[in-house]
Amino acid sequence: MSTDPSAKGLPSPDDAVRRYKGTRRGLPLDIWPAEDRARWRRLKEKHGLFDRQAILHRLEKPTVRGLEQSVGRFLGYLVYVRALAPEVSIGSLLTPDLVNDYAGFMCERLRAGSVHEELRRLHTGLGILLPGHDLAWVNTLPLKPNRAEIVASRKPINRPDAARVLAAAYRVFDTIPITHDDTDTSQAARNSLIVAFCVLFSLRLGDLTRIRIGEHLRQTGSRWRLMFP
Repeated sequence: MSTDPSAKGLPSPDDAVRRYKGTRRGLPLDIWPAEDRARWRRLKEKHGLFDRQAILHRLEKPTVRGLEQSVGRFLGYLVYVRALAPEVSIGSLLTPDLVNDYAGFMCERLRAGSVHEELRRLHTGLGILLPGHDLAWVNTLPLKPNRAEIVASRKPINRPDAARVLAAAYRVFDTIPITHDDTDTSQAARNSLIVAFCVLFSLRLGDLTRIRIGEHLRQTGSRWRLMFP
């Protein structure tokens, strides 16, 4: 195998984990080790109504894509350090030291919170891909960021002037045209309400993606309430 990963179209270390914002590429599924690739595809494809092996088929597509990308980035890292030839299954090489080195590699390039999330997805993805392996040790890696490091790495949130935000929200409401279709009006009002709450309470992107009408956004009489469990 060439000493230069890019010679075979494989990711460089900066592709596997970038220091700055941008897409972090790993090995695409098409060039995973054959055994792992076949197993992952089988987990995604359901054959028949009572097929219980297709675990990934039951998950949301964004979740499956995230798990696949995390495993692919780890595979890309292993190829870069030459611990894995393209034809060798990851299961035969997986060790705590190897994953701990990967955690350290990421810690040099990413915020602690991002490393924590990447290790969480990798743990889940490998657990699905390799059901016979005990991976509990992933949670106790020496270089895995602790809670204090994760909190300290978060970007500070500068809370806005509530009066200005609410005034802007009212202006948005005032510009909503009155239509004969109540659905259009309510959706426009809902969108402006979500923006107002996003800014006023500094909701993170993860909170916004969870908002569902009837579940988090509830109407009681003439009042709307945004509720999270």
